[in-house]
Parts: sequence; structure tokens; C-alpha cells
Amino acid sequence: MTPRLGAFRSRWFAPQPVTEFIACMIVPFAVRRDQFIDDVRTFGNVLHRLRVPRRVAESARLVEAGATVEGYDRLEEAAQWVADYRRGARAAA
Repeated sequence: MTPRLGAFRSRWFAPQPVTEFIACMIVPFAVRRDQFIDDVRTFGNVLHRLRVPRRVAESARLVEAGATVEGYDRLEEAAQWVADYRRGARAAA
């Protein structure tokens, strides 16, 4: 793990994660498949607007099957934060 990612992990999570940290780049727009494949080759793990919901649905299936998915119990809180943020951004525009 690079020093910068280590610093992020040690400051962002409280308590520290019990699972291995996987760095991911998340982009807030959809990416064409050919561009996505190139981005993955260049940047590593990449999520974009069309892939994030699929991963959330995948985590729901894992939890239902008995797996532990860190932060899953805070998903509703995160969705509410996004909705509030969007409302605030629209009001400020």
C-alpha cells in the first residue's frame, strides 16, 4: 500500500477496518465499456455511475447470504447524505 493510501486508511476509518483495504477510483459519470476497460488497465479498480448500484445490489446479496460487508449497516445513512447534499447543491445553484 502506498504511503498516501496508508495515511488515508489510518485517518478515515474509526475503528480501523478489519478487512483488506482496496483502493478504488470512483467517477461520477457513466463510462463506455471500451473506455472503462482502458481506465481499469491504467488506474486499477474503477467504479462509475452505472457500476456503483450494481455493487450495492451485490453487497445486499452477500449480506443476505450471511457475509459481513463493512459499512452496509450505514447504507441508508449514506443515501440520505447524498440526497441532502444534492438538495443543498441545487438550492445553492
